Amino acid sequence: MLKQQNKSAHSLSIGILVIGAYILMHVCLRTAAAESICVTAADEVLSVAISDSDRNRLAKRALEICLPLAEHGDPAAAYYVGALYSSNLGEIEPNRKETFRWIKYSAEHGYTLAQFYLGKLYEEGFYVEKNDALAKHWYEKAAKHGGERKR
Repeated sequence: MLKQQNKSAHSLSIGILVIGAYILMHVCLRTAAAESICVTAADEVLSVAISDSDRNRLAKRALEICLPLAEHGDPAAAYYVGALYSSNLGEIEPNRKETFRWIKYSAEHGYTLAQFYLGKLYEEGFYVEKNDALAKHWYEKAAKHGGERKR
């Protein structure tokens, strides 16, 4: 039991680090290295077994931080807002319209993860009518931007 509590506390600390890294990345640094750190930490939070209440609290806090940034035009924040609205975590009411709105905004403003996700939405017909041509368009944009980042 103590080991699980330590793991939950560790995960919650990482979650707080994710939020801090996100703020630092988008307000101050805006670098690929900072984004990489944030994504790695977010993956860690998602992969570690933490209590539902901790995960829900983190999701709610992430939305509180990301939504104002998205509303001010930050494409990465818009992507995370869209993802949170589709996550069904905590007190965040799933919202198909808001998910699509924010993912599309982010993709249109060059955020590679959103471009890939938007392609997937069009390919699968999630939140939007299935459209193979648009799916291909967004997958190609994501591939192009992903390749540019690696150079």
